[in-house]
Amino acid sequence: MNKLQKIINSENNLQRLDDKHLDSLRLELSNAVALVTSIDTSQSRFCIDKSTLAAETASFYLKQRQNIFNSGFPSAQLPYLTLVTQKLTQLNNVFIELYKIDVGYIYFLKDSYPDVALWALLSIGLEKIDNRSSFFAISIADALSETSWKSIASLSDSEGFCAASRILIQSSSIRSSLLFDTLQLRGELSSKFAMTLLSLDCTIDEEIMHRYLVTQNLPSSCDWMVQQPVTPSNVFEHLLSRPDRREWFRTQYDPNFTVDELAIFGDILGVSEYTHSAFEPSCSIATVRFALKGDSRDVNQVIAMLSEINEDTGESWIVALYVIFGTQLPVLPSQIGTDIDYSVAVKEIQTWWGERSEIVFSFWRSGDLQNFDNSLNLLASVEVTANLRMWIWKELCVICRGYFPWNSLVKAERQYSVLSKMRSNCVAKERYNVREKNAVVGY
Repeated sequence: MNKLQKIINSENNLQRLDDKHLDSLRLELSNAVALVTSIDTSQSRFCIDKSTLAAETASFYLKQRQNIFNSGFPSAQLPYLTLVTQKLTQLNNVFIELYKIDVGYIYFLKDSYPDVALWALLSIGLEKIDNRSSFFAISIADALSETSWKSIASLSDSEGFCAASRILIQSSSIRSSLLFDTLQLRGELSSKFAMTLLSLDCTIDEEIMHRYLVTQNLPSSCDWMVQQPVTPSNVFEHLLSRPDRREWFRTQYDPNFTVDELAIFGDILGVSEYTHSAFEPSCSIATVRFALKGDSRDVNQVIAMLSEINEDTGESWIVALYVIFGTQLPVLPSQIGTDIDYSVAVKEIQTWWGERSEIVFSFWRSGDLQNFDNSLNLLASVEVTANLRMWIWKELCVICRGYFPWNSLVKAERQYSVLSKMRSNCVAKERYNVREKNAVVGY
């Protein structure tokens, strides 16, 4: 057992682990790679070929899994997600056996297939063999973009990642912010831990920690937040911090400077300066604003333009239409490209709407007035993209004046758990459902 292994196994020494130890891990792994790639034996050649072929396939399935999560709720009832999960489980068993022979057969993938290397190192099966695997995974953080790294780590079944991350954060690792964000995505942060970090000389930006603590309704962090300038990255937490959110938000309106996030939140809060602005389909956030408003005045224009835009863009608008009409829409977003061609789908939608175009409505969702239940149902919809579901979730938090730790890019079981708690929150339900009476918005 090497020195680092002894430190990891000793609970009393956990705080001694820092970036220097990650450097020693990288050196150990690099030496392992040099060894397995320099030995010209039949076993070594077989293992390298096996690892490379398995990685190529695993990378494909990891991308497919991410596409499924991006496209809609990752329901266990989706046949393709079940297939992808089974394939990844089989491939993970291959990497576990290769790891037993030598870690070098996994680590050498970090340059060609960094997504697979990270995914394998954060698997529970590999963790049972070597409790350093989470540290190995963290040591290759630079091999992937921050978004990709967090996406893979958020879906990991690793039981040691949380402890490894906390140790490195407390030792002021250069990766502290990345690990802090990932722990929050995984639902493994606590107010106590974040408050402890605030009292230490931590490398994480103070605002990041206060933003998290605002979601936990910590009064001191809420007070701190209201003193800070508004930016696209902190406007959500500003709204959670303020009892007079609607009146305050109106003071932020600037007709000469409209940020995407501010425009969306302006719609959510019903601030007329935003809600009365002209509908611009070419705007980057147009589909989000259209879906959240649920206003019949814009539907005619959207449905008419479906036949004039490319399929990729058109599908995002059909998802937005689904948010408004639900199963009343004659074509489901998931059917396009598999069960029905885009052009045929557009014709069906246009014919269907032609028979209903005289209907006038606003704040429509799933074919009915927006309410707490149909909004929650959309968070668990396989038809609604992760981005739209994220905005519906933010809308729920703002209108209900309470934060729910939901994330569209974690496993279905964790999402179901949060949604179940939300569904049983009678106060939140009442606050959302009186929205149209202006009894809650801006309260």
